[in-house]
Amino acid sequence: MENTVMIGDAIFDLQMGKAAGVHTCAVTWGSHSKEALLQQHPDWCINEPD
Repeated sequence: MENTVMIGDAIFDLQMGKAAGVHTCAVTWGSHSKEALLQQHPDWCINEPD
């Protein structure tokens, strides 16, 4: 599972990844604001899809 990443645009995605014990990556062009996503302490945060 060390190579697994949960990528999501909602805080629930990040919470699910953390509960599963995998890395998390927030993407900021979706349903929740960047600020709300960062409060979940993702391992990475991406602002643009490229």
